[in-house]
Amino acid sequence: MLNLRTIITTIAVALTMTVSAQDANTCEKTECAKNFKPYYYVSAQAGGASGFGGGNVLCDAVSPQYGVSVGAMFTRVVGARLNVTGYSMNNYLKSVDDYYKFNYINPNIDIMVNLYQLMSKKPNCNFGFYFIAGVGLNYAWNNKQLNKLQEFYGDYITEDVGNAWGTLGSKRKSVFTHSVRVGLALDFKVSRKFNVGIEGTLNNYGDRFNAINSSSSDWVVAGAGYVAYRFGGCKKGDCKKK
Repeated sequence: MLNLRTIITTIAVALTMTVSAQDANTCEKTECAKNFKPYYYVSAQAGGASGFGGGNVLCDAVSPQYGVSVGAMFTRVVGARLNVTGYSMNNYLKSVDDYYKFNYINPNIDIMVNLYQLMSKKPNCNFGFYFIAGVGLNYAWNNKQLNKLQEFYGDYITEDVGNAWGTLGSKRKSVFTHSVRVGLALDFKVSRKFNVGIEGTLNNYGDRFNAINSSSSDWVVAGAGYVAYRFGGCKKGDCKKK
């Protein structure tokens, strides 16, 4: 099981990589500063997530999370992306001091607002500080471990897991829930085509997501480092010094 030390190490590596961003061309000294050109990007990310709510306490169980994105920046301030994250989610049953996990995938449409550029009078191509807001769907499946725990522990499990995904057995196959998120990201340009960064999100899912009925939403905190490749935008010849 992924632990917090692994996640912190992953984020630290991502931050270390950003040091080379200082060598990138200063946007204020190029023609790019005059005329912003929209660009597209693809990115891959890796990190961890921990759920709380529905009987779980934050960091009771930390899970690996991976993701990919396809997005665009329409102006220096506003962009959007399709972000798909997931893999597996670990959950904790406090009553029997045991864990179970299931698989999930979470596609979202996110709005990206560059807060640094919004508040700054000078353009900066090398650094971005983004606010993230998105909505989507969450699909979870493969909850066999919970079935086995119910068979093994029986009435010793005091959490309400009886019908979150359906009755014990063949009906507990999968579940769809809503997904709403907010987050922040730090983005650093390391070359004309590549950016690296870190992001953290707070995600709200439906009560049934973690297979524990609690009459309230389930929450997941996630953090990841990423690498992005840019298409379009300023061409090499556009970025000559003034």
